[in-house]
Amino acid sequence: STLLRCLATALPPNGGAIEFGGRSMWAHRATLRGTIGFLSHAARVYEDLSASDNLAVWARLGGSTVDRDAVLRRVG
Repeated sequence: STLLRCLATALPPNGGAIEFGGRSMWAHRATLRGTIGFLSHAARVYEDLSASDNLAVWARLGGSTVDRDAVLRRVG
């Protein structure tokens, strides 16, 4: 949906503003993208890879430096 694209900073809102941590998401999208995640109903995962390896692929593509093993420990 449009709202989800705006929240993922993939699309600017055409009216009003969306803030995260008191900052405009669109104006600060480059820095905020490292702190938010988006998982749509059609998740794009490689079924032949483990959860950890899938996170590594998508983190690398997104420029994230998050510790994927720490993330997996948090979500199980």
